Amino acid sequence: MNIYEIYYANNYTELYKNNWVLIDIIPESKFNMNLEVANDASSNKSRIAVRKRDNTGKIISYDIYKNTLNLKSIDKLDPPTILSPKNNSNYNNAIYISYDDSSLIGTPSEKGYYYTFYSNIDLGIEWTQIGEPIPVGSGFIYWDISSLESSSEYEIKSYIEDNIGRKSKEIFITDISILNNGRFIIDTTPPDGVVSIKNNQIYTNKRDVILDILGEDELTGIEKIIITEKNLTTNESTETEYAYSEIRSIRLDEQNGIKQIEVSFYDHAGNTLGQNTFFYARNFVEFSDKFVEFVSNSTGNIFSIVEGDENSYIYKDQTQIISTSKSLTSICNYQSSIYVSSFDNEGSYIERISGSTLIEMVLFDIYGGNDRNIISDTVSDNEKIYIGMESGYFYSFDGSSVVLENIFEKAISSLKIINNIIYIGLDNSDYYYLYVNNNFIEVEI
Repeated sequence: MNIYEIYYANNYTELYKNNWVLIDIIPESKFNMNLEVANDASSNKSRIAVRKRDNTGKIISYDIYKNTLNLKSIDKLDPPTILSPKNNSNYNNAIYISYDDSSLIGTPSEKGYYYTFYSNIDLGIEWTQIGEPIPVGSGFIYWDISSLESSSEYEIKSYIEDNIGRKSKEIFITDISILNNGRFIIDTTPPDGVVSIKNNQIYTNKRDVILDILGEDELTGIEKIIITEKNLTTNESTETEYAYSEIRSIRLDEQNGIKQIEVSFYDHAGNTLGQNTFFYARNFVEFSDKFVEFVSNSTGNIFSIVEGDENSYIYKDQTQIISTSKSLTSICNYQSSIYVSSFDNEGSYIERISGSTLIEMVLFDIYGGNDRNIISDTVSDNEKIYIGMESGYFYSFDGSSVVLENIFEKAISSLKIINNIIYIGLDNSDYYYLYVNNNFIEVEI
């Protein structure tokens, strides 16, 4: 296929050599394109040149379009849309300032930066910038407000500005209440959290294991955790209370069997998760067999997947309900149904458990992407199932269709979800990613 190389000159002259700038390369089948020029571009001095090449790279033609261009200057950018915070809202400790970028895609604002400020007339605080400007589409701003004086008269303003000085109109959020220092906070919302075995360990022959614990409470913070070790073979359990920390070493009892780790999170207001909504460890710990993962449903049943020597098995509580020749890799609860991921020589699958059978919902080609297209982990926010692949592909599935959300350079090793924020772990990487409000945010470990 032939291609066109599109060049632009801001101050064209026939007497001297012009400073042509390559601005785009398009296939012959494309008939239009958008061109952004500087604010000081002159219509009667600007020119477009087109050089045509064949599929071997040979130049076929070269034309300068000498007709005067009709340039329309864009002086102002489209303004931001602030999703959070809202007018007349109350906050404590921190505020996440998030933006809706969808309306800015394809506009000059897409190449700008969000500038965000706060003020308080009653406290004599002039407009003060919050953090550094962030590029449009890069996510949200975390604003630590723990040191600010309590008041109900805080305001936020935000605008977009690009590198050539174009600026949008300012958007204001008013009557923000910050409740710190001496105010009573009514907190009736339980904390949230997840727990996993360190390094995604799936079975062990050692009694000492390390847990990765990640909890969050928006208002009063997490005060303590209670870890319950339950031996599902003997139905015996032990319970220990700890101060909250992100890593905790525990010693399992000396009896062989399937070990289930429960962690309940308590905030400073005394709220905790209900018994049926404890966050379980994403792994069984067992001394001989290889239990991969388990999940509980709304009625309290525990579904587990087990890798055997020849077949893989699915258990409901203590009863085996399915045997399959495929290798099982993950399990999740989506819209009151249990879904598993698996693979064989033909493909990688998302399947729904129906009684004692598996119903195929999604099939991926086993040889797609940078590596084998094997599903390494899945999570669900009850609106979609999110799928991480060894190939680095990251998909979403809404029960009927699959969407490719992103491609990472390294294999996806794990997925976790807290407060609708998905944490994406990569193999041998110094970074992990947050997926929030349809944006991917890189976080250094």
